Amino acid sequence: MSLTDRFQLSAIDLETTGLAVAQARIVQIGIVRADEKGIELDSWSAYVGPKTVALLPGFVCRRSDQLLASSFSEVADEALSRLSATTIIAHNAAFDMHVLLSEFARAGRAWRPGPVRCTLMLARAHLPGRRSYRLADLAQELGLPAATHDALDDARCALALYRAITALAERRTAAGSE
Repeated sequence: MSLTDRFQLSAIDLETTGLAVAQARIVQIGIVRADEKGIELDSWSAYVGPKTVALLPGFVCRRSDQLLASSFSEVADEALSRLSATTIIAHNAAFDMHVLLSEFARAGRAWRPGPVRCTLMLARAHLPGRRSYRLADLAQELGLPAATHDALDDARCALALYRAITALAERRTAAGSE
């Protein structure tokens, strides 16, 4: 088995210029690759468009160790290599996937994502009755690593949430079959 065969899941998070899907641009991308059990194997993140980042109120580049790219096209190939042939995990996946696919198209890259698992939808299905399904609120409630509006931290948080929900679902299935 090669190293790339070990990567089964890619938890992603994007920090963007806004919440309007059609206009949002990526400011930071974080990808955490994991094996089929959700154990982190590696991670990668990049800030995109420093000129745009400077215009966003309250956005702080907290990681000096991450790549600074002037456009998404500079990091598109690296992102593609990390996302290819994996199941994508994201909180509010519909938003992230739309923005990501739009950025790949603008960069002239074709990407056909594999299966996508949305932790927001999974949480609503398996953790009913919550006052909030925000990633940060779910993380705090479940004792997971905090979501901090840093794409890499939030991708890790989404992966931890995915692991927690799938473990809960497996326990319920096992208890129901006894």
